[in-house]
Amino acid sequence: MKIWMIAVPLTLTVAVLGACADGTGKAEAVTDKGEVVQAEGKKVKEGSEKEEPQGKQVKELSTYEKVVLEDKDGEWEVTVEYPYFGYEKLDRLIEEEMESTFEGQIDSLEKLRQELSSDGFEDENFTKYFFNRTMEEPIITDEVVSIYFRDYLNTGGQGVMGSVPINFDLKKERVLTLEEVLKEHETSLDIIAEALRDKLMTDERFAQYRHDAVGDYAAGVAEETSLEEMERNAFTLQEDSITFYHQYYSIFPNAEGIVGIELKWSELEDYPKKNHDEVNNYRAYSFGEQVKPAKSLTYHDKDFGFSFAFPPSWKNHYMLQIPDSSDLFEPYQPSKVIQLSMVDEGKFIGRLVTIGVLEGVTQEEMEDYYEGSLGTEAFMAAGNNLVLVYSIPYEPPGQTHEEEYWELGEQYLQMVQGDMDKIVESVKFE
Repeated sequence: MKIWMIAVPLTLTVAVLGACADGTGKAEAVTDKGEVVQAEGKKVKEGSEKEEPQGKQVKELSTYEKVVLEDKDGEWEVTVEYPYFGYEKLDRLIEEEMESTFEGQIDSLEKLRQELSSDGFEDENFTKYFFNRTMEEPIITDEVVSIYFRDYLNTGGQGVMGSVPINFDLKKERVLTLEEVLKEHETSLDIIAEALRDKLMTDERFAQYRHDAVGDYAAGVAEETSLEEMERNAFTLQEDSITFYHQYYSIFPNAEGIVGIELKWSELEDYPKKNHDEVNNYRAYSFGEQVKPAKSLTYHDKDFGFSFAFPPSWKNHYMLQIPDSSDLFEPYQPSKVIQLSMVDEGKFIGRLVTIGVLEGVTQEEMEDYYEGSLGTEAFMAAGNNLVLVYSIPYEPPGQTHEEEYWELGEQYLQMVQGDMDKIVESVKFE
């Protein structure tokens, strides 16, 4: 096993290989001239007086040494890198975690090789194995040292990525949990999940994925930000924000890897109250989530001059959203999208129908286009040089297959199939 140590000041980019002084693996990081690199690029002669590491101020933590554990034997490559600050409690915590991971990976390889050997596999049949843990530049505030480690594991097939965060409270001298952090900032995981959903649905950074998504992007966002998934997220802390890391398998390509999304604490203050209708239009709600149902039994579109009516049974049982786009009508790009979803007792059940307003096409074109379709997409109405089309889901929400929701599933089917004909017949153009 090789151990390298590199001095890395946050205020100055320096890469210096360290030499072990006593063979213990705790080495001074020295330059060719035998000088120790300290904060802000200052240098002092090796052996100069040093302050006690415990209780160091933030500026003194800004210089750290990068330790690299490495083992390559031709059949595998295992590397783990981590920072060494000279801060006893923090360094001990990091070192124990990193060495445990390093040794654990090698032990697993040894066992795997033994198992393959007992099954008759020769060494040349042993799959090349890579495990790399890399660290991002530590974030140091007056109260916290926050470090994000990125893992990559490849055993011969498709690689697997992972996240390992360490958020160390300098005052309490221990690792912070997400529950403690959220409590301190008077917010909750529910609100965090809601804010992340809004980012994924509205942030320009993710616009490409919303447009290119295969399947229902909004449903994918809801799935990826469920509380169960949120509990798996890694996080780091900045002076005025928190960043969550997650691999969004169902909405982003694998090549995108683990994505970090930053939320400002100021954004999260009174978040539910500030979650205006404009944001709600993009929201991807989950089954059972509390929502505000619509009471009106008519929809009047002032922008394009048309209206339609809902059956009386829809009152307080649906919600209406106006998202900025939808990939349900490709290759056609609607000028406006109207999404209707089922609500029961103030809780979101599932999307019922999405209506697209198309310009520059004719009724004949769209009727021909949808001829022979599976019935989930259809022509709706035409007028005012517009064509209205609609799309319904392939099947009801999965929860309605469970016995306790069977009756709810029947109501859903009535709304999305039986009642849709009544809505189509009610369309009027001004």
